[in-house]
Order: sequence, then C-alpha cells, then structure tokens
Amino acid sequence: MKCREFKQWLEQEGPETVRMPKEISEHYSSCPHCRLFVEEERFWTRIFALAPVPSGSKAQWPKIRAKIQMQLDRQEVFNAMVVLMSRRLAPVFVILFVLLGVGTLWREPVARAPDSSPSMLGLVEGSQSRWRPFEEDRIFDPWLAGTQG
Repeated sequence: MKCREFKQWLEQEGPETVRMPKEISEHYSSCPHCRLFVEEERFWTRIFALAPVPSGSKAQWPKIRAKIQMQLDRQEVFNAMVVLMSRRLAPVFVILFVLLGVGTLWREPVARAPDSSPSMLGLVEGSQSRWRPFEEDRIFDPWLAGTQG
C-alpha cells in the first residue's frame, strides 16, 4: 500500500477511526509520514471541536437591517443632491465657459514688432564699449565677404 491510498482511506473514514483493515494498519505502523499525518488530523479535529458554533440570534437582525437601510438611505439622499446640484449648476458653468470664449475672441491682439526690427543681441563697438543692437543676418556679413572673394 502507498501513502496516497492510505490518505484516501483516511478521508473516507476519518482520523478518529479505531478499527482499521489489516493492510491499512500495517502501513500505518510502518510509515512515519502517515502516522504524523493522522496525528495532525486528530489535533485539528480536536481544535475545531472546541470552537463555538456561530449562530445569529433573531433579535439582532432587525438592528442590522435598520443600519443597512440607513446607509442606503444616506447614499440615495447624497445621490439626489448631486443630481439636483448638477442640474442647477451646469447652465452656470456653460454660461461662464461661453463668456470666457467670447471674451478671448473680442480681445485685441498684442501689437507685434515689424520683421525688420533689430534683435536684442549686441556688439561692442570700437573703443566706446557700448552695446549696439544688430540683426541676426549681419553676423554673417564678414564671413560671406571673405568666402565670396
């Protein structure tokens, strides 16, 4: 007999079985793993037997039902308030959104400098050491003059 067959028999009969068939008792006496398994099963059976059996008293159920119903009622009231507020505030938000959009369209554009305006870059000019603004393309004039000639 193998340990697997012993465990199958034990599941059918239970760990508290006193009478074992001959081949089962031979395997039980010769196999330390199965003996340990039976002892563990008996231990857990005793532990679970000591645990109280849960039973709900009928006197507590009305209180539990009332508490659940109160929570559901609160949630329904909150949901109704959200729906009511959204119906009343949605038009206000739409009007604000439209007014902001129209306000951006009526605003005058900022005056821009013409394209020929000098950039903010500058050069040190001679011995006077002052900054003079110049256009970006003027930087390449000395280089272009040297490469074209």
